[in-house]
Amino acid sequence: MALFNSGFELILGFGVLIEVISKIFRDVQPISSTMLIVGSFALLANLTSGAILLAHRHKDINMKAVWMCTRNDILNNFFTLIAAGCVYLFNSKWPDIMGGFLIAGLSVFFSSRVLLESWKHFNGKPPNTSQRPKRSDNLGTNDVGNY
Repeated sequence: MALFNSGFELILGFGVLIEVISKIFRDVQPISSTMLIVGSFALLANLTSGAILLAHRHKDINMKAVWMCTRNDILNNFFTLIAAGCVYLFNSKWPDIMGGFLIAGLSVFFSSRVLLESWKHFNGKPPNTSQRPKRSDNLGTNDVGNY
């Protein structure tokens, strides 16, 4: 599940990047009111999902992947709303393009991190956990457990 989820998010990030690059060469002005309305509803939906997932995000690699997608969606919605406001204020397509580059970059960055971690799990090599090393006590006995 995590492998699929993070792989899909990575493909989505590259798809956004391609779309943003194509917007540079097209003479299309984004409609700020549509961006604001759709972005607001999407943000509300993703914040609701995020609130539900927040307590479970460290449970396992699958929940981490689902959390990553939801967190990215929340960030994307914020960036969309900021870009929409700037498109309106400056009457320009460039805030939308800059926001798109930011969204694509974050999606590719975060999804590749989870993709690598889930690939390790898939191959039976879980990543290093942050367990504390074992130590000896003052009496010279070995393996007294984690401290």
